[in-house]
Amino acid sequence: PKAPEKKKVAVIGGGPGGIEAMKWLLQRGHDVTLYEKSSQVGGNVRKGVSAPFKADLLEYLQYMEAFAANCGGRVLLNTEATPEMIRDGDYDAVIAAVGAEPVVPDIPGVGLPHVHWAPDAASGAVPCGERVVIIGANTVGTEVAADLAMRGSQVTVLRRSKENPFMTSSDLIRMAAEHGAKRVSGMRPVEIFPDRVLAENVDTGERIDFPCDTVLLATGLSSRHRDAMRFAGCCPETGFYIIGDAVSPGEIRDAVFQAFEVARSV
Repeated sequence: PKAPEKKKVAVIGGGPGGIEAMKWLLQRGHDVTLYEKSSQVGGNVRKGVSAPFKADLLEYLQYMEAFAANCGGRVLLNTEATPEMIRDGDYDAVIAAVGAEPVVPDIPGVGLPHVHWAPDAASGAVPCGERVVIIGANTVGTEVAADLAMRGSQVTVLRRSKENPFMTSSDLIRMAAEHGAKRVSGMRPVEIFPDRVLAENVDTGERIDFPCDTVLLATGLSSRHRDAMRFAGCCPETGFYIIGDAVSPGEIRDAVFQAFEVARSV
């Protein structure tokens, strides 16, 4: 339904949560401005659409781009919101959808130039060699492993814990394996070298070298909740909300559902 009172609302972040919040806020009749620090909307979705089996996600990204360009609200790209900027805007409500950032594990050698965040390599944003070791066997790590293996790379995925079939799609695991990606569970990375990753078997303590020329990190995301809280005093207390990965890293649908619920209450 239409809002009983038209409000001025700032949405910070142009990922799925931010775009969805803007959509419903506009439909309710509010005056909305979205701030996106990069040159494009989409957030981390942009890094997950390169694989041929991710066509549905590519369509979703294209939808977000089309909406941002034609929604009728103000979408400010290349604009990193600051508390001062938002405070000066005199907003009735602020929705912080600032997302999450990659977790960088504390492993010696993690700062070497051939070590990258896995989605960056899959999207072509960083170079990737022929022999790849992926640290982390979550959904992201498995998707990237399948994608790179399909392109001809020799891929080894290291997983510290034992296999949990409920954490990653069995279809993804099978797809990666069918294209030659190796999945090794129970291995804890000890150190990264320019030409290999040294890992230790968590049960036996045996140390094994995994040769590679590229190391990719798929070690999860960390919420940018602290960054979101910087905007807490920029509007009336009852008008401040945090949604999506800024609350807790999750799936796209989690951010979308939260955005809808928040927009409904503004």
